[in-house]
Amino acid sequence: MFNQWNDMRFLLFKLAYKHRCTLLSLVCTVFLIGCGKKVNNIDSDPTSIGEFLLPGSVFIEAEKLKDIYGPQETPIPEEFRYIDGEYTFPRLAQVTIPSEVHVINGNASNNFAYVFFNEYENAFDFYCLYKGGSSSSQPSANSNDEQLGLKYNFVDCYDELGNDLGLDPGMKTWIDKDNSIEVHIEGADPRYDTKTLTTIDVTWT
Repeated sequence: MFNQWNDMRFLLFKLAYKHRCTLLSLVCTVFLIGCGKKVNNIDSDPTSIGEFLLPGSVFIEAEKLKDIYGPQETPIPEEFRYIDGEYTFPRLAQVTIPSEVHVINGNASNNFAYVFFNEYENAFDFYCLYKGGSSSSQPSANSNDEQLGLKYNFVDCYDELGNDLGLDPGMKTWIDKDNSIEVHIEGADPRYDTKTLTTIDVTWT
């Protein structure tokens, strides 16, 4: 019985060794490992580049600093008051126009923010305008008006010549590879450093 068991093990080993390539191919197919080839690449998987997953949403921060600083109330030069936010797309994508620009610090008051779409080489396809929800440029602390200033609400979208494009939040537009979406906060409550976060939903192609 012992010899028969050894003979059977030897036969199984020979069969496995003889057909090892077939077995390896079967394992590769079942587990989609590609036998040395990368599964994730820019052509086959629109949600990734190489081994890097692409996000379903991108988040763009932008800031508008307050107008004066320090006990002497020193004015801040205007060119230093703006910190624009930008996201550059690593591949072609379709994005959704957001309904608001959210304030995470400071207050939008009744001022404006801009979101530029498909920006490239100091040009862009169009921009959307957003307006702070407050009725005042400096809303009172702990008031309903202050709460309304915690976001910039969608107004409309325009081309470079200022023509109304008739677009609405939730509509989709294309962003080309290596082009950007940029957020600019034109104005906010001048007493605070105002920081915003804009969420852009993305479908990669």
